[in-house]
Amino acid sequence: MARLVQVWTVSVWTAVTFHALHALEVQYPALGTFHTVSCECNEKNCPAVLWFRKRHNHSQHEMEFLLYYNNANRAIYAESKLENSFKGDQKGNWKITYNLKIMSVKTEDAGLYFCLMQYHNRLDFGSNGVDLQPGKTPPTSAPAVVKTPKKPCPCHNQKQPEQKECSRHILWPLTGVLLSLAVVLFSTLYYFSRLPKKCRHRFAKKQPLM
Repeated sequence: MARLVQVWTVSVWTAVTFHALHALEVQYPALGTFHTVSCECNEKNCPAVLWFRKRHNHSQHEMEFLLYYNNANRAIYAESKLENSFKGDQKGNWKITYNLKIMSVKTEDAGLYFCLMQYHNRLDFGSNGVDLQPGKTPPTSAPAVVKTPKKPCPCHNQKQPEQKECSRHILWPLTGVLLSLAVVLFSTLYYFSRLPKKCRHRFAKKQPLM
């Protein structure tokens, strides 16, 4: 078993080196709490899972084997002392999800957690890894940008791109009024121009003196 674990550890570290580390899910459990890391089987038959961890405060190439857990609820630990810190679990029938339960989260549990799923004829990753950061506060998201609504017309005091649009709303009615006055004035002048001279003279006499 020890020889097999060594081979598994080397294989996992080689795979993690080329794995999409940017796809890691970051989790922020509180210290002293119970926490679960899950690993999903991507096929119908997943007899067992192997859990590995790379601690943040350890050397770059040190990958730690934690435990082996199968669908018969049998667990094999790398060291007996780990039995008090970690427990294995599974759920589901057609598609199994294996869980690694951390009984009481400590600061030294910080690290990258990976599951290696045992399929029918190979070992492969079941899910993306988890970056566990105990006791840390998750970063807050940026506040939503609130758009200021556009002010209604009139816009004569505004120096904004909307001014042209507002100006059109003011100029079109004014243009209509001026055109109407021009038509009335033109019609009046035309009417008097068509009257006989006698009528125009009589009309002029009736006008009161200013």
